[in-house]
Amino acid sequence: MKKRSNYLKGKLPIYMRVTVDGKRVEIATKRECEPAKWNSSAGRVSGNKEEVRSTNSYLDVLQSKVYELHRKLIASEITITAELFKNKLVNNDEQKKMILEIFEKHNRDMACLVGSEYSKVTLVRYKTSLEHTRNFIKWKYNLSDLSIQSLDYDFIAQYEFWLKSQK
Repeated sequence: MKKRSNYLKGKLPIYMRVTVDGKRVEIATKRECEPAKWNSSAGRVSGNKEEVRSTNSYLDVLQSKVYELHRKLIASEITITAELFKNKLVNNDEQKKMILEIFEKHNRDMACLVGSEYSKVTLVRYKTSLEHTRNFIKWKYNLSDLSIQSLDYDFIAQYEFWLKSQK
């Protein structure tokens, strides 16, 4: 639990602390608890009420996520830092990547290579492909962009059909 400097009484936010090589980060669990009900040795709320069981269950799931993430990071053989751990846990490092955003970055990168590795015509074709993709997303989903997670076989098949039938 974390007491605010102006704390008088009432519930306090529950934080999770992760320490890696002596560096620590605190992560908000988005749950609160009365200080008198907090069991610091167990890291859980004491009691039998439904709210207590729900909070403890949530903390158990969160703890499982921490252990699973730790296992994945070890398996990936990348250097684990407290900040990396926090970012992976709260998904800040993988903020929703968007299809058109990635496509636009690709086109900017290609523009830098025009003349040395690519011709101007190739860049024009990439830009045309971007506009087709933008128009398809607007037509099919009525959105300005889509998460990269939406890119699946169904998306590709429908996009191909749209290109053949509309363009």
